[in-house]
Amino acid sequence: MVSLVGNRNLYSARRLLRKIRGRLDDSLPLFTSDSLRHYAEVLLELFGQWEKPLPQGIRGRLPKPRRVPSPDLKYAQVHKERERGRVVKVTRSVIFGKRRPVEAQAASLKRADGKEGQINTASVIDRWYSA
Repeated sequence: MVSLVGNRNLYSARRLLRKIRGRLDDSLPLFTSDSLRHYAEVLLELFGQWEKPLPQGIRGRLPKPRRVPSPDLKYAQVHKERERGRVVKVTRSVIFGKRRPVEAQAASLKRADGKEGQINTASVIDRWYSA
């Protein structure tokens, strides 16, 4: 298991995801996290691919190349809303990848009680514990 003690900032997100990348083979797991925006940015840095957008017209500057998620990159976030310290609402969002395959992969992860899984932050990466 990979862990990192540090602040919840871009630098720490980079350090954590680089450690994870170092333990992966060629396939990408399902990534899940809380709603800290830095994770999506770093996942694109590490697992994205460059795309050169097509020109939008005949005049002006050409669009700059940009990072886009690779087709294999699957990432979902869990956002918890709290009132007086208690969770009152949980929103699950698929950030990279298609919703149905991401949800199906999350569902294939069995919970400790044997029930079907869902997008959550309890299993940050789906096949991670053997690394």
